[in-house]
Amino acid sequence: MVTTRGSRLFAHHVPARDATAVARLRAAGAIPLAKTSLPEFSYWTETDNLLVGPTRNPWDPRRTPGGSSGGEAAAIAAGMSPLGLGSDVAPSVRGPAHFTGIAALKARPCRSRSARPPTACRSASNSSPPGTPRTCCSRWHRSWSPRARSANAAHPAREQAKGAPAPGGPPPRRR
Repeated sequence: MVTTRGSRLFAHHVPARDATAVARLRAAGAIPLAKTSLPEFSYWTETDNLLVGPTRNPWDPRRTPGGSSGGEAAAIAAGMSPLGLGSDVAPSVRGPAHFTGIAALKARPCRSRSARPPTACRSASNSSPPGTPRTCCSRWHRSWSPRARSANAAHPAREQAKGAPAPGGPPPRRR
């Protein structure tokens, strides 16, 4: 499936393999429907790029569905897809979910209870040089979060994609 990253540089790019989360969902029987619009390299507060133009909020076309992965949030809110995946650095998944009225689950970086990346990850440069072992920082940027019309619908996808068996219902409530 073509993966443009919202950039003309990747207008015809087809990855050699699926992301791990996508491969696990496929193995469980999920059928990926499409890749949705995002700002170039998923780096802006509104979903607009030179390949497809702006994405509109399905509830009010004068408004944005948010940036980063707003195309996917708009598609879910409009009923085009039951759920989707996206990376969540800053409010990349949760922001568009808020703007479009859907649910998003925040992934825990590096299996930590903290919602913030390690101090080293908050520096200006977050990339590791080629050939260096992957650090917590590189895993932070590869974390992903599911979105759906409700948290109950997103939870089984999260469990399946991270490798755990999907439970039959929502997670237990914490008191």
